[in-house]
Amino acid sequence: MACAGTGCALCKLDALDCCLQCEPGLVVFECQCRPECPEGYVMNDDKTACRTSQLEDLGILYFPFLIAGSIFSIVVMFGKLKKKAILVKGKV
Repeated sequence: MACAGTGCALCKLDALDCCLQCEPGLVVFECQCRPECPEGYVMNDDKTACRTSQLEDLGILYFPFLIAGSIFSIVVMFGKLKKKAILVKGKV
């Protein structure tokens, strides 16, 4: 029997309308073949199906900004603590 979905190369035996593998150029999303993944989803590593975005998808690019933001926050916090300590001691 043939799969019910358009562009479907392999489907479930007990549900012919649920595609497991699409023809080249299409990806599987919720048992259907689509030309691309919807917003909020990314292709899996072999580019055959859609999956939800994960933290690893952000890549190494955002890591330096995270470190810089953390260091800036620490510097600001210690600056405020130092200013408060000077005011409490009465030194200007």
